Amino acid sequence: MQQITFEQIPETLGILMQMVASIDNLLRASKEVNVSQGETDKMLTVEETACFLNLKKATIYTMASRSQIPVNKAGARLYFSQKELTEWIKGGRKKTLIELSDEADKFLKNNSKKRTR
Repeated sequence: MQQITFEQIPETLGILMQMVASIDNLLRASKEVNVSQGETDKMLTVEETACFLNLKKATIYTMASRSQIPVNKAGARLYFSQKELTEWIKGGRKKTLIELSDEADKFLKNNSKKRTR
């Protein structure tokens, strides 16, 4: 293995961070593919859900108590469906400016046709 000089540390650290982020993205995408391909739905614990959503456990508990996140309760334990969580995340998708503009154009065209009739 090559020795790294003190001056090379920032650049090397940047490269390592990019590699870790890339691996993390691949792992997350792999999980989503597995769920979307019809594999059995995995039930997650609070800890696993916090990791999956990249949130703190306390945030998961708060969101569950406020019914802000899909949750199943068995006794005193909380369980989360990975498939439901993925759908819940996708449901919060914000439209791009182009999509909003296209919708506005379609709406205006439809309304102008109704008024001319």
